[in-house]
Amino acid sequence: MSENLTAIADALNVLADYLGPRDVPELTRAALNEPLDAIILFGGSILAGDSVFHEAMAHQAANHYLIAGGRGHTTPTLRAQLSKRGFDFLGDPSEALMHQRYLEYTYVDHIRLLETESTNCGSNVANSLAILQAHDIPVKRLGIIQDATMQRRMAACFHKVAPETQLVNFAAYQVHVQVWNGQLGFTKPIFGMWSMHDYITLLMGELPRLTDDAHGYGPHGQNYIAHVDIPEPVQAAYAFLQAHLDITGRPADPAFKS
Repeated sequence: MSENLTAIADALNVLADYLGPRDVPELTRAALNEPLDAIILFGGSILAGDSVFHEAMAHQAANHYLIAGGRGHTTPTLRAQLSKRGFDFLGDPSEALMHQRYLEYTYVDHIRLLETESTNCGSNVANSLAILQAHDIPVKRLGIIQDATMQRRMAACFHKVAPETQLVNFAAYQVHVQVWNGQLGFTKPIFGMWSMHDYITLLMGELPRLTDDAHGYGPHGQNYIAHVDIPEPVQAAYAFLQAHLDITGRPADPAFKS
């Protein structure tokens, strides 16, 4: 059993490494050579992304900063995580607003550019670009911070909507899974992290979306994202997990379709 669990952990880590890329070792002006036009924090990220966003601001990694996110499948989890930490909101706040308030209170970071209407990765990208352009902010070089389970798909949305934009990916966190006392556990604590079940569900839901076939989000399917070539080892890891886990990926919610 432990050998099987170890193999499952290894396969999950293959998916995690692929889905959550970081193109630079850190989001600093020194690592980037010159500041980015803007860095966008996407609201689907857990709170670990806020720390990354704050550090990027502190190191002057960009000339402008934007938080993007209306309401979607991650909104209830974000609100619950913030409620645990004493942040309560009236009504139905956007993810962008919740992240903004958290950053303002925790780090005294004042983010004036918010995108609050999007409901999926496609509208995240289109609306974010529209806001930047409305403020005469160039979009030649952008940094994007999204939850590590969804970072690669967000980049594929950008490649579809704005193929001329040079992206710097920086997933909100990097973590592996290992076997602890006969159970799967994370190798280190991540602030605001998903439950293991939710994390696996998110990982397993991404490969079908990225696969460019009739059921995926690529040009041969829904045409929401640019074509993505999924490496064979990643496909093999996904197939192994399908065969050994009683967890299916997150289904698309039609309520958040554009």
